[in-house]
Formats: sequence, structure tokens, C-alpha cells
Amino acid sequence: MLLNNLRDKLYSKQSDISSRKPQTDTFDPRTKVGGENSPTTDIGEKKDLVIETGTTKRQKTFMLLALSVIGGLLLFGGGGYLLYKVLHKDFYQQQVKLNIEVPPAVNLNDEVSINISYANNNPVDLKSGHLTIETPLNFRITSTDPQADSVGKFSAEWNLGSITAQKTGNITIKGKFVSREEGSISLKGTLSYTPSNFNSTFQNEATASTEVSGIPIGLSLNATRSVASGYAVVYKLYIKNNGSNPFQNIKVKLTYPDGFSFVNSTLPLTGTKNDIWSIPTILSGEEKALEIDGNLNGVAGDQKVILAQLGKDDQGDFQEYDRKEGITSVTEPPIVIKQESKDGKTVVHKGDDLFFTVNYTNKSERPIGQVVIKAKLDGVIFDYKGINPDNGGWFDPNNKEIVWQGGKTPGLDNLNPGDSGELTYRIKIANFIPFSQTQKSNFTGRITITADSPQMPADIGGNKVIIGNSLELKLSSEVSLKSVAYYSDGTIPNSGPIPPEVGKRTTYTIHWTLTNAFNDLSGVEVSSVLPCDINGTIGDTPNACVEVKTDLPFGVEWMDKIFPQRKGVTFQERNRQVLWNLERVPAGSGGENPAVNLVFQVGVTPSATDVGKPMEIIGPTTLKATDSFTNETLTATANSLDTSVPTDSSIGEGMGVVVNPGDSVFNNPDAGSSGE
Repeated sequence: MLLNNLRDKLYSKQSDISSRKPQTDTFDPRTKVGGENSPTTDIGEKKDLVIETGTTKRQKTFMLLALSVIGGLLLFGGGGYLLYKVLHKDFYQQQVKLNIEVPPAVNLNDEVSINISYANNNPVDLKSGHLTIETPLNFRITSTDPQADSVGKFSAEWNLGSITAQKTGNITIKGKFVSREEGSISLKGTLSYTPSNFNSTFQNEATASTEVSGIPIGLSLNATRSVASGYAVVYKLYIKNNGSNPFQNIKVKLTYPDGFSFVNSTLPLTGTKNDIWSIPTILSGEEKALEIDGNLNGVAGDQKVILAQLGKDDQGDFQEYDRKEGITSVTEPPIVIKQESKDGKTVVHKGDDLFFTVNYTNKSERPIGQVVIKAKLDGVIFDYKGINPDNGGWFDPNNKEIVWQGGKTPGLDNLNPGDSGELTYRIKIANFIPFSQTQKSNFTGRITITADSPQMPADIGGNKVIIGNSLELKLSSEVSLKSVAYYSDGTIPNSGPIPPEVGKRTTYTIHWTLTNAFNDLSGVEVSSVLPCDINGTIGDTPNACVEVKTDLPFGVEWMDKIFPQRKGVTFQERNRQVLWNLERVPAGSGGENPAVNLVFQVGVTPSATDVGKPMEIIGPTTLKATDSFTNETLTATANSLDTSVPTDSSIGEGMGVVVNPGDSVFNNPDAGSSGE
């Protein structure tokens, strides 16, 4: 029967399916079992609804077993995962921290602390930890804590080793910024490591920035406001360290205006134009001053600018800290004033008498009254008690000035346009020049002439002073040469008969001593001539400048022994000349410094013509040198020496006279060395 027909039959109105009673059996769960022999079913009683699943018992057992297996697997997997989570420790790179702290703004040359911190927030250790900090090019590391394993010019490195789990660390770098850079400057840190549960190396980086905003050292510059062409100008410079630390090896570079000629400065300057002021150290709070004197030429109306730059040489570059300019106006002076030395000399010597003239003219178109003219002296070379002004002038010892003024000097009460005059004065150079801790050589004296009047036109300046020319006098050095002979000498032992005998050789030592007072000497040459019959040479001929020389007479030979052994000593056999060349003899030799000495030996063999008189040992000795400060050629001489050797106390009267063999009662062939 088709399913559709069956459905229609079951649910048709003629169907009796609803009136049928269900059949029961013992296995039907709806059957009520009364007794063993009378099973009855109470159809009318209310029963629980049981849905027939159609599942067999075997199927149910299989399903229960499957569910048990699945549950066991889930339980085992969950326990395994939980155990994995307990036993396994994960590493995360972001849990490694590196941080650099530096002030946002710093001052030049002030000590700066850079703090670096690192942390391992992982549950695992880190192996082979290594930290590198790279600093800016203008930063100089002075110390690290803990001590870095390696410090380069612009970096520091630490071998941190193992960084255990949850460990932190700190490092401090101290240093200074030595130059200023535009904008911000950065530091970089790199931390490299290997986690204990990895074989790979990881890196963490960090950066920090700062700015050099302050320079605690300053420069100021004062320049003469106005000056007539060719007249004196003064530049005054001041450097002040306002920081908390010393500045070292700083410089001021000067760019002089066109037409400027350097005369003098209160402190030594270097450079081809005397244009560099070097300062090894300037302490915290210290101020240093420099004054430069010179002359300035130009055309009226010119604005002459001097530039001063303060800074430091670093890595071959000049790092500028500060700069200042000074302006001097070139004017037409209402009074022209000039001084000069009578003979034009500017190199002087101890005890010199000098004569000077001062000429002045009113170039303006109006009378100028109450004129005062002054000649100011500056320097230890002057004998201030030997100053003699003429023309009514007088010397002010407190200000060290020669003063001429109206009332005593005719014409200065009132200078009409075109009026001119001449003044004269004389000064003496001192015989004693005192040394000081700051100056022991290169002594100078300066004389500056000025004219002032309250009626001076205002465009010259508020102080109404015209500065004329300055004269700088350089003191030349003072040298001396001493030449003496000895027979008894501990420096080089001598031998031979005393008195000297015909045909027998007697040796003598010659001592040359050089002294030099004020300035270094170069080109020093000392020389003398030996008599004939001298053999041998010693030393080399250098490119020396200081020269001492002498000639050996006939009958005197060169023994080729000198003390101390040094280059520059030669014996020229052809002209029988002993020559001693020295590259330099320092100032103060024989005073602040030891004298310069040379000892050499000569041998004398008299002939019959020498009997009855002392025999010449060496001829006159001469010294020639160049004063390195004044460029003056200096000379000195010493007399010739003979066998009478009056400087040797062991040689009595008459013991220097040549005798024939056997005639002497003073024979002493085994002479010792009793010394000078």
C-alpha cells in the first residue's frame, strides 16, 4: 500500500483508530505487574509519559562508553595544559626595559649626570647582557659608575653578564658638553642579550635628547672710541667664568682692523700677528684681563672694527663660545702730537741715556687753551730718578708721567690755529733690572704721549684726550765671556813639566764660561785660534747660531779632550781655530740658570825661541750671538792666555816661563788635579 493511501485511511472520518485500545505485554513499561500469575494493566490510572527512543541497550552502553572516553580525553588535555602552564615560562621582549634620563637643557662645561636604567621583567634569565651608550660628538665622558669595561671618544660599554629574572640595574655617566650645537642632541643606548630559553640574540634600544642652552663664560671688549690716523689705540678685553667648573685651554682669536699695527700687550700673545690669546685655565668665578696697545691708520671718517672670538680648539675645529666687536672712529685731530727718539733707536742697554723730542700743532680752526701734554712711562727698565724734562716740564713719580702745562710751559695756555711747538726730555735706562715671578726676560719700556684740554672739540670724545704715538723700547741682553787656563784641574787631568821645557809637552785645560742676562741668545759662536802644530778635530759642525771661537798659537796642539762631551765643538786645522757653536743660550744663564761652560785641553811644546818668557796657549777668544728678542747682534771678547796661568794657584811666580831642559827647579811631571 502506498504511504499516501495509508495516511488517508488512518486519518479519515471512517477510521476507528481512536477507539482502539492499545495492546500490552509484559515488556511494555506502561504495563502494571500485579502478581506473578495475574498481570493486570490499569489503563484508567494516570501514568508518566515515557518516550520510546528506539535505542537498544547495546547502543546505550556504547554511547556511555564513548562519553566516558571523551570526558577522559578532555580531562587529560585540560590537566596537561594546566601542567604546561605551570612548568613552562614564556619570554617577551617588551618585558625587557631600557631607559636613559638626561636633563632637558644643560650649560656648557657644567658637569652633567646621565642616568641609565634597565630591567628584566620576564620569568626567565637573560644571558650575555651587553650595554652600549653612544654620546654626542660634543660630549666628553669624565667618569662612569659602575666603571665601564670600555670607554671610547664617544661611547661607553658594559658587559653585564647574566641579568636574572625580575632584576633591575642602574648606571651613571658623568661628563661635560664642550661645545654648543644648534638644536637638540641625542644619546642612544643599546642593550643586547640572549634569553635562557632561546638561542637568538635580542636588542632593545633607547634614546634621550638634551640641548646646550647656556654658556657660563663671557667676553667683553672695549676699544678706543676715536683716534687720529697714525695715533695710539687701546683694546681692553675681559673674560669672566660664571660657571661652577674651570674652563681649560680656551683661546681668544683677534681679527684686527685694517691699518692696525701691534705695539705691545700686557700678556703674551701668539700667532703671526700677535692675534691669539691662550688661557690654559680660568677658574670658577675668575676674571682675566688683557690690554693691547697699537697704532691705527686710516682716513678721517673710517670706522675700524676689531673682532674678538672666545672659544676652544676641539678635534681640529674652533668651537666658538662668544664674540664681541669694538669700533674706533678715525678722526681729524685738532691737535697733532708726536714724539720720537733723537737717534731713532728703540733697542736700549743698561745705563743708556736717551733723548726725546715732542712736537705739537693746533690743526683746528679755533684756539685751544689750557693744554696739558703728558709723556707716560711704563716699565721696569727706566731709572725713574734719572728723568729730566725740559721746557718747564716736571715728573710726577706717582703716575710716572712727565707733565707740561700752561703757566710753566710757554704756549700751552693758548694754542691758536696753526701754532706749534717742541718739547724735549731725557731719560736713563736702569743699571739694575729686577726679575719677578712673572717676568725674567724680554723686558720693555713704553712711553705714550697725550694732549688734553677742556676746550677740545667734542667729536674727539668725552674725555677730551688725544692719544699720540707710543714708543716701545726693548732692552737688549747683556752677555759676558770668560776664558781661563789651569794646569792643576780635576775636570781633565794635565801632565808635563812645570815650568814648561823646550822640546817637552805640557798640557793645560781651557775653561770658557758664558753668562747671559735678559733674553735668549741664538746664533752664539765662541772661537779662538791655537798656535801651530795642533793636531786632531772633535765634534760636528751644526747649524748653530751662538758661536765662540779662538785661535791656537804655534807650538800648541789640540789634545782632542773636551768636557762635557757635546756636539758643536770643532777644531779647524787649516786655520788653527777652535770653534764652539750653540743653538741657544737661555736668558738668566749665570744667574737664575747655571752658566754655560766648556772645558778642553791643549798641549804646549816650547821651542828654543820661547825660552825666558811665558808661551801663548790660545789667542783672544770672541763671542758672537743674536738677541732673539731685539734681533741685535751681541759680541764679547776675552784676552789671550799664556803659560803663566795666574788663575791657577798651584803655579807660582816664574813657573810659567819656558826653560831649557834641566834648568828648572820646579819640575813636576806628575802634576795632580787639585781643581780650580
